Amino acid sequence: MNKSILPQLPLSNETHSLRRGFPMALFAIAAVGSTGLSPLLAGWIESNRRLEWRWIQWISAIVCGVYFISVLLFLTETRSDIILTRLARNIRKEKHDKRYRARAEIEKCSLLTLIKISSIRPISLLLTEPTVLSFSVWVGFTWGVLFCFIDSISDEMEAVYGFSVGERGTTYICISIGSLFGWLVNMCQEELYKFVNLCPIFGSFRSSAGCRKYVDKKGPEARLCSALVAAVLFPAGMLIYAWTARPTIHWIVPLFGLTIFMVGAFIVYQVVSVYLADCYGPYASSALAGQSMSRNLLAAIFPLFAQQMYSNLTYKWSNTLFALISVAMIPIPYVLFVYGEAIRKRSKVCRKFLALAEEEASAEKKNLRQIPWPPQGRGQPSLRIHRVIG
Repeated sequence: MNKSILPQLPLSNETHSLRRGFPMALFAIAAVGSTGLSPLLAGWIESNRRLEWRWIQWISAIVCGVYFISVLLFLTETRSDIILTRLARNIRKEKHDKRYRARAEIEKCSLLTLIKISSIRPISLLLTEPTVLSFSVWVGFTWGVLFCFIDSISDEMEAVYGFSVGERGTTYICISIGSLFGWLVNMCQEELYKFVNLCPIFGSFRSSAGCRKYVDKKGPEARLCSALVAAVLFPAGMLIYAWTARPTIHWIVPLFGLTIFMVGAFIVYQVVSVYLADCYGPYASSALAGQSMSRNLLAAIFPLFAQQMYSNLTYKWSNTLFALISVAMIPIPYVLFVYGEAIRKRSKVCRKFLALAEEEASAEKKNLRQIPWPPQGRGQPSLRIHRVIG
């Protein structure tokens, strides 16, 4: 019996794992860094008597409209299932052979099944997987504190330093600056993960063989190196911000603490996303969805009690409380860094992913006829048609 199949692009093999960090970092810097740019612009727009607050909404509508049109015109498809399905359809037309099928076409589920899986699996992973649960709580708390700061920075700067509307909006640039530094730290982490030189400054780390041996031994846990530092930066920045925001201390000092906090928060956000993607492979979307649900829920809940907490405990002690809670969470990345592999081996979902990876690796070793399609070009993804004869 002859059969032809287009296998799904492997999302978590070594090649794609190495490529995943940079695009995810770009997404993170755009999503998180812009959180500080928007209040900066909005503050000065509102302070302008010719524009005032209504133009904040108009400018937002204009930017969203331009972005939406640009997406429709220039954004290309990147999901492997859809790309391979289209490729299989083109091959069937050219060869007049209906045996060519993408895996997504063969294993196609009904819409009701897809909705059920998309709704249940993220919650299931969140509640049953220790890795997903611990990281979701950590990044959720981080996001809750961040949104409390977004809610309180303006009022605190006005009460302590007497800042105007435009000046209060400018203080939020610390979020963008901290995100930028966090992004640079993650880029160094990516270079270490890819077994290449960190930077010309770090000449002592140029032993790629040593890096390769270490990363191969640690697996996905090699991505947690920067998280070990972020776990300490996170509460340190909050304590600096909490205890230096007073009239006798220059305003740059608490904003420096806020920047340190944001460096740690950005690293936490980035590392959690990439690490879960590496650990759960084809189930990464569900793991990240569970993490996103926890993060966004806590980000929405924390501001509900922020003003009451700041009124009763003052800004100093409220932020100190947040810092102490984050200190209690410092062991999370350290535990996963040391015991992450053992935890993953006990996970049913991770075992399924490992079994699938081993199955695909064994299939590659068989004598299969591989036809490159489309012709490999510069910057094109590596797609191959596997003609299986059995």
